[in-house]
Amino acid sequence: MKEITSEIGEATRLLAAIARAGVAGLDDSALVLSTEAVEEVGRLVDALRIQVAGEIDDRSRYELGRDGLAQRLGETRALHLIEKLTRVSQREAGCEVTLFGVLRPGE
Repeated sequence: MKEITSEIGEATRLLAAIARAGVAGLDDSALVLSTEAVEEVGRLVDALRIQVAGEIDDRSRYELGRDGLAQRLGETRALHLIEKLTRVSQREAGCEVTLFGVLRPGE
């Protein structure tokens, strides 16, 4: 699992470099292609956001009590942990968890 963290780190470094370079110098064709590509990256990131939020929620289930992930990390609920880790609102965290429940593979 350490591999995914390094891969996400590498993707972040690449995207940060692209963001710093900006798009102002692109011709129209490159701008259109870049727009499509950036949107696809956004969809992939959204899918990962939903997955990690849902997994945190699952690992923080009420019945796990103090053994649940959120409690072990000092939070009473999964949504509080997601808020703390991601710096999003509780509402946004809740939406991600809800989407995971709707989209969860195999269920």
